[in-house]
Amino acid sequence: MVKRATKRRFRNTVVLIVYGVLGFLALVSLIYIANNFLPKIFNLMPNSSGPMLKPIANLTTANDIRSKLADKDIIVDTINDASISGTIIADIKDGPTIYFSASADASSQVTSLQLILARLTIDNKKIQFIDLRGLRPIVKFSSL
Repeated sequence: MVKRATKRRFRNTVVLIVYGVLGFLALVSLIYIANNFLPKIFNLMPNSSGPMLKPIANLTTANDIRSKLADKDIIVDTINDASISGTIIADIKDGPTIYFSASADASSQVTSLQLILARLTIDNKKIQFIDLRGLRPIVKFSSL
């Protein structure tokens, strides 16, 4: 009876040691994988060439919009910067009022505007305003 209890205790001790070693190896392998492969997969390592934190967006100013519109040969009467709402309002000469977003890229907004104006000029439609603040532009036509 004593021999059987000693055998059982020895077996339980060996099983406990084996499970402990396996758990330790699993933990070491997870730490190795997390340090060596996950940063490469998800590109988590910061580049030494640039800042660690990037700005969410470079705010667009009325001067940015004015220069981009001039580059695209779009003549502007007035540009107003409504700083509270983050909107830049431009009046195109003999054309519609345009609402730009201050948080979006000026180049992409002006390019979108140029495409919309070209398309609607071909269709010979009179535009009241174009809103470029959202993901999709909103165009409102004048009633004749």
